[in-house]
Amino acid sequence: MRYYYTEEEERRLYKKRKIVLVSVSLCIVIIVSSILFIQRPAKTNYKSKDTENDYDEIEGELIKTYSLKTVDEFEEILSSDIRLVMGNIRNHEESDDKVWNAMNNQAWESMTKSGANKSENSTLSGTEINASYPFIICGYGTGDGLERVTRSFSSIEETISSKKMKVIFNVDSRTCVHAHIAAPPLRKIKENDLDRLIIQPLLPAMKIRQSTQSRIQLGQIDFSSTLIVEFCVNHDENSTQDLFSIVNRLMESFQESILLSKDSNTAGSLANNESLRKRRTLENDFLHSCDSKMFFDGVEEVLSDSFTISLEHALHNYGIVQLRPCLEHLVSVLASEREVCSISLSERIDTLNVQAQWIAQSGTNGQTPFFDVGLDGSGQVIGVSDTGLDVDNCYFYDSTGEVVKDGRTDFSRRKVVQYNSWKDGRDEKNGHGTHVVGTLLGRRAKDGKTESQGVADGVARNAKVAFFDLAKSIGG
Repeated sequence: MRYYYTEEEERRLYKKRKIVLVSVSLCIVIIVSSILFIQRPAKTNYKSKDTENDYDEIEGELIKTYSLKTVDEFEEILSSDIRLVMGNIRNHEESDDKVWNAMNNQAWESMTKSGANKSENSTLSGTEINASYPFIICGYGTGDGLERVTRSFSSIEETISSKKMKVIFNVDSRTCVHAHIAAPPLRKIKENDLDRLIIQPLLPAMKIRQSTQSRIQLGQIDFSSTLIVEFCVNHDENSTQDLFSIVNRLMESFQESILLSKDSNTAGSLANNESLRKRRTLENDFLHSCDSKMFFDGVEEVLSDSFTISLEHALHNYGIVQLRPCLEHLVSVLASEREVCSISLSERIDTLNVQAQWIAQSGTNGQTPFFDVGLDGSGQVIGVSDTGLDVDNCYFYDSTGEVVKDGRTDFSRRKVVQYNSWKDGRDEKNGHGTHVVGTLLGRRAKDGKTESQGVADGVARNAKVAFFDLAKSIGG
C-alpha cells in the first residue's frame, strides 16, 4: 500500500532537506578554503627603496624571468669554466640547461632568504658589501653603451657609478656590466624602453675563466704562472690599507675552509661521477697540508680593481703534487666570495722588445721591410713623456759625457738630445719610461759610441729622443 504525505508533512520534510543541503555546502566551502589557505604562499614584507608598500613573494619570483635562460646565452657574454663545474655535479640524464636552471634557482632563493636589501645606498666598502651581491646586468636596445647601462640601472632603482660596475661586453645593441648591488629579487622592476633587460646572478662557476681549473688539474703550472683575482668594484686606489685588508680577509676565508675540511669527510660528496668523487676524496687528504701562507707570500700587485698571486714561491716550496689541490681549492673559495668577480691563471708577461721590430713592420718573424728601404728614424727626434729614462742603459748610453737633465737641447748627442727632469730625473730597473723609449728608438752601443745591431733595437732605431720626466719612477 503506498503512503502519501500530508501537505504539512511535506513542508516539514522540505525544510529538513534544505537544512542538510546548506550544512553540507558550508562544510565543503570550509574545507576548500582551508586547503587554499594552506597552499597560499606567505606574504613577505619586502620593500623597495622608495615606497612603504609590501609586495607578495610572487614579485620575487617574477624577477627570475630576467635571468639568462641557457648557459649558451651566458657564454655569448663571458667565457668561464661553468660547463666543467656543471659536468661535475649533474647526473648523466640531466641536460646542461636543466643544471643551469637549478643553479640559478638556488642562487635566487639564497638571496631572497638573506634579506640583502638592507643596505639601500651601499658604497661597497667595509661591511656594506656583505649586503649586496655580484650580478651581470645587460641592456639591449638603441643608443650607446652608457645610455643602455643607465637605463638598466634605472629600471632596478640603482644609481649608476663607476665604482659599482665594470663593462664586460659591449656591441651595437647590447651592453653588459658586472655590478655589485642589493639583490633585485627584493624590488620592483620599473618599466623601461629597453628591448630586453638581463639581471643574472654571477654564480661562483661564472667567475672562473675558461681553462683555469683544467690547467690546474693537469698541473700546467710553472714558475712564471700567476693567479689574477679581479674585484667586482673599483676600490679607492689611495687606500692601500683597505685593499690589503680585503686580501687578508679572502686569505682568512681560505684558511677557515681548510680547517673545516679537516673536520669533514665530504670532499667528494658534490660529485656524481664515481671516479671524480674518489679524486676529490684523495685531494681532501692533501688539503690538510695546505695553508694560506703558501699563497699569501706570493701576493704581488694589489690594485684598486685586482690583485695577483705569483705561484713561483708555492711551486718552489711545495711542488706541483701538493700545490695542485691547494690551488684548486683556493680558486673555489675565492669564487664564492662576493667581492670577487673574476679569477684566471696567467703566465707572467715580461716587457721585452725582442720581437717589436718585425711585429710592427711586417708581422712575420725576422722580416723588417721598413729598415730594408731606409725607414729607420734617421734625422728624427721623438718627444716622449713618461716615468723616467735610464740614460746609462746601453741602448741610450753616450760616452761623450753625462746627459744634462735641465731641459737644455743638444742635437749632437747619440740618443738623448733633451731631458727635462720635472719629477725625479730617474727610472728604476725595468722602468716603464725606459721600456717605452727603448721600443721606439733604442739602439745598442756598449761603449756609448759604436752602434751595433741589438736584439732589442727600437722600431725607429736611428731616431733620437726629447724626454720629459712627468711621473715617479715605477717598475714595468
